[in-house]
Amino acid sequence: MSLLLEQKLRAVTVKAPIAIANGTAVYSSPINAGKCSQVEFVISFGAIVGDTMVITVLEQTTATVSGGTAVPFRYRLSAAAGTDTWGAVTVVSTGATGVTLTNSTNDNMTLVIDINPAELDDGYPYIGICFDGGASTSATVVGAIALCEPKYPEKTPLTLHT
Repeated sequence: MSLLLEQKLRAVTVKAPIAIANGTAVYSSPINAGKCSQVEFVISFGAIVGDTMVITVLEQTTATVSGGTAVPFRYRLSAAAGTDTWGAVTVVSTGATGVTLTNSTNDNMTLVIDINPAELDDGYPYIGICFDGGASTSATVVGAIALCEPKYPEKTPLTLHT
């Protein structure tokens, strides 16, 4: 008997759609990537109004909703909404730099961030996202889910917030 897709791949909302404005840093709920063999964050943006949006991935020792240490990651950025075109895989080798999305250029796109939990520092199993709007950003709507491949798929979905 084969497993259902929901048993092989766990989808977790880490940030319900929210408007980010005026240089505010907003954090996702972290997940326990230590329970996973692979994690991808799927982030959807509306219009990036007025400025830029910097996205970083943070590793943490606990499930705290803010803070952490920036880590390297890989990402792909879609073309505009309604298309099925994706950019090349890009590596952010210095996590602190993150990826910067700009108004007009990156409006209404989807960003997929790939994390290999085996690359996280020992004792830092939790990962989350920081959305940092530029000083003049206003009402940029962002939402994110984590797609996680459990190390050991189970019939009962894995809890990833603990």
